[in-house]
This record gives sequence, structure tokens and C-alpha cells, in this order.
Amino acid sequence: MSGGVISRLALSPVLLPGLDILNHDPNAKIRWQWTEKDCQIVTEANLQGRLQIYNNYATKSNAERKRAQAAPLINGYGFSLFRNQADHCTLSLGPAATSRIATYIERVRGGGAKSLRCQDSILVPNEENFSFGSSTTAFCDLDTPIDPGQQGAAPSLGFVRLAGILYQQQNGLKFPYTFSPGFLEDASIAFSNQREFRQDDIGRAFEIDSLETCLTRLKLHVICAVVMILQRQQALIIQYNSRLPPWPENDRQFHAARYRRSQLRILEITTSSIIRRVRRLSGLETSCLRDVRLVRLEHILEESPKQLATDFRAILHAGFGTRNPERIRSSLLVESTFALWLCGLWLLSTGTVGFRPLFATESAFGLKISQWLLFLRRAYDHSFETVAESILAKLEEDVPLAESCYAVIKAGVKKKPASIYNRPEVTHERLLWCLDIIREESFMTPDLDGKFGEEHDGFMLFMECGTE
Repeated sequence: MSGGVISRLALSPVLLPGLDILNHDPNAKIRWQWTEKDCQIVTEANLQGRLQIYNNYATKSNAERKRAQAAPLINGYGFSLFRNQADHCTLSLGPAATSRIATYIERVRGGGAKSLRCQDSILVPNEENFSFGSSTTAFCDLDTPIDPGQQGAAPSLGFVRLAGILYQQQNGLKFPYTFSPGFLEDASIAFSNQREFRQDDIGRAFEIDSLETCLTRLKLHVICAVVMILQRQQALIIQYNSRLPPWPENDRQFHAARYRRSQLRILEITTSSIIRRVRRLSGLETSCLRDVRLVRLEHILEESPKQLATDFRAILHAGFGTRNPERIRSSLLVESTFALWLCGLWLLSTGTVGFRPLFATESAFGLKISQWLLFLRRAYDHSFETVAESILAKLEEDVPLAESCYAVIKAGVKKKPASIYNRPEVTHERLLWCLDIIREESFMTPDLDGKFGEEHDGFMLFMECGTE
């Protein structure tokens, strides 16, 4: 097949009568040949008689964002593919996270780094093999200053898509999803706590598939945050669908509905797969041992060291009127409960003779608590025994919360004067310190039963112990 074209139009969008009637097949092996006089499309497949000849528009999603090099099928061509392997869900960390990434880059520069990849990771076709890759390979220009506080900073973009094999094989895939290059690394900067941010504990070689084998607090935080982003998108699509007519009224609505269905499929498979893995780590799957570094509210209420458990529960009952985890959650007292728990651990582990690992022989959980307390002593700038003024200044807005925790302790020791909490070392400043540690070393999690909405989000502490 050939048709005469003017050479100057060879690299411009043109309509080629005859060739333009060929249907699209993303797996068709074809190549275009241009000369000054004509254009040819050549198929590399062995074709039998009466079989359809296909064109290949390159790897395109049904409705990707409008980009010149990756026009979506619905907007650009007026049709969609069933279970299009190029379909994906766009992810965004937003301007606040992007500013923090810029701050990190600026700090790395100050340390003498020559360059650091900073890119939007979005879906683009590779014209040679139609695979997925980074949209750019650009590096930050070290001579161009970055303003971390710049208003309206572009969000850090990425995508999540299903593995291509999933479309042929429904079962047996361990990791059925793929995130765009660079997105999870950027997310690890955005969600790092002050300790990780300051000490360069951010893992740039972030591998979500190695979740169980090299777990860190930051990795779990990123995973949980990404799942909650996906769940919010899921809820928005479902809400949007609920406002539409039950059946499409034209072809465009049909193809748009097909794309939204594809989006929901990606979101459902990805979130359910990751949540199952977090459930296994949390010990919620009966066939799996939990990672004792992961601490949920139930763990501190039911598995605290013997020296602490009775007095800890007593102050909760006296101050909050309950020890029930669901009532504590519904009353928004989870953070305060963890702070009171840490205060009790600190009281038992310190004294006139210094740090004492009292829990090491009690259980695996007790041993991990001892290792965690030692790690806190090493990891934070302020002393484990004294509260730094810088911490108090940073947490000034949390004074009312610390005062309420102090009132809880006072109510508990009034009923039980022999409580370990009845010590002069328990002060508002110490409770502010406990709140700071809990916030730095914990994070919000999606509901591990798969429920949507912020009201179902959970709270988890990760006892980072460093190199063990």
C-alpha cells in the first residue's frame, strides 16, 4: 500500500485515504516507511487470506490526559479497547508534597550532590517496543535555584496500572500492579518524618514488591498513603457513576463508561492486593505471623509488658472511661492513648541507673519494645532523659492535648496511688515529648477490611529499630 504525500508533511498529522480505514491493534507488528514521494505501512506478520490487516497507533490508554505524544483513544480516535493494558490511574502528591521534595533536593545539593532526578513519572509510549517508561530523563539543573515555598508548584504525578499478564491470567499473580518509575521514591520524600528526612534514611531505591523482606517505617507509610489515595479515587468514580443514567445514551458515553470501569478494576485489584499484604504483616491473617514492629491500638491494650499493662489500663479507664479499642477510636483518643503508653514505657525504662531493657525476656513484642527504646535514644537529637527546648517550641500548639493527657494520669493515680505513673518525672513537657515521638513514628492507615472514607482510616505505630 502506498500513497503520494508531500515530503514536508511527512512528520505532520495527515489523513491518508485507504490507510486510515485500518483498525487499531496494539499488538500489531507494523512499521512506517517514508520517502520524499510516498508513504508505506509494512506489516511484519505472516497474513493469510481474508484476515484483517491492522494498524498500530502505539500504546495508548482509552482516555489518557491530552498529550501530543500520547493522544487517548476516546478523545483522539473515538473508540476504546476492552481491557486495554495501557489503561492506568493517575496519581498526584500535590503541591505541598512537591515543595517538600524540592526542599530535599535543595538540601542534597548543599551536601555536594551533583544531580538528582526530579521528574513527572507518567505514562508515555516507547516507539521502539511500546513499553512503559519515564516521561523524561531530565536532571535538576544545579545552577538553577529551587524555591521550596513557590506557590502553585506542579504536583508530583505518577500512575498505577495492572500487569499485562493479568489480562490473560486471573490467578497466581503475586504483584498484579505496577507504579510509574520515580513516583514511590518521590512519595518516600514527601511522607518521611523529621528523623528520616534529617538522617537521609529515605530509600531512593524504593521497591514496593519487597515489602515483606526489607520493611521500614517509611516504606509502610508510603504504601498506606498510596492506598488511601487510590481509595479516594475509587470513591470519586463510584460517586460520579451514581449520578449518570443507568445505560449509556451514545457511543461516547459507552466508551467513557468502559474506561471508568477499567479505572475501577485497576483501583480495586491494587488496593485489595496491598491491603492483604499489610493485613498479613499486622497479624490479621490467621496463617501469618505478624511483624511485632507494627503496633496497633489492640496490641498496646492487650499485649503491653506485665509491668505496665495493669497501670496503663487503669489510667485509661479512669481518664477516658473505657479501655475498649472501638470506643477509643470513635472518641478520637488513639493518639493520646499511644502517648500515655509511651510515657509508661519511658518511666519503666529509665531511672537513677539509666536505661534498663526490662522487657527483653518477656516476649518477642517486649524484646522489640526494648530495641525500639534504645533506637529512640540514638535517633533523636534531644536526650532521652530530658526534653529539648526546641521540641517544646515546636509542639506549643499541642499543649492543650498534653494537659488533657496529664489530667488522665492524675485521675488514674488518684484511684491507684501505687501506679507507675505516680512519679514526679511525669510532666506536661514529658507528655509533649511522647506526643512528638508518637506522631513522628506512626502514620494513618487505610481500613484493613477495605472500607472507604476517612472515618474508617486507622492508626499504626512502627517501632523502627534501625540495623538489628
